Amino acid sequence: MFTADRLTDHALFKGLTPEQATVLLGAAETRVHQGGDVVVRQFERNSDLLIISEGEVEIKSFAGDSIARLGPGSVVGEIALIDDAPRSATVVSVGTSKSIAIPASEFRGLMAGDADLKATIMENLARILRARLRASNV
Repeated sequence: MFTADRLTDHALFKGLTPEQATVLLGAAETRVHQGGDVVVRQFERNSDLLIISEGEVEIKSFAGDSIARLGPGSVVGEIALIDDAPRSATVVSVGTSKSIAIPASEFRGLMAGDADLKATIMENLARILRARLRASNV
């Protein structure tokens, strides 16, 4: 179970106050996925942010090739916070997994009211994306 303290320890949410984390968690829902379930479908317009809390998910290319596996603590849908475009990949559950879904509207609303918080979140997002890009260039 995610708590406000645990959320603020996450790489994407560093800099949030416990109160801000509580707002996001209040809007969040836990989702359970069985093996083979599509967690996110490429080209969907849903822009919820997902944090994998248990199990693993696999990111698939348009052709169905495995791009990466993500486990607990990983974030899916972070790019939607930047561009609000359709999903760029399909994500499938590997065995049973759970995720915490935070509506992008809640996240954006929180950032809209606090320019410093928005800058912090965008810096955190840049670090996560940088790490993923470096890992893919191995």
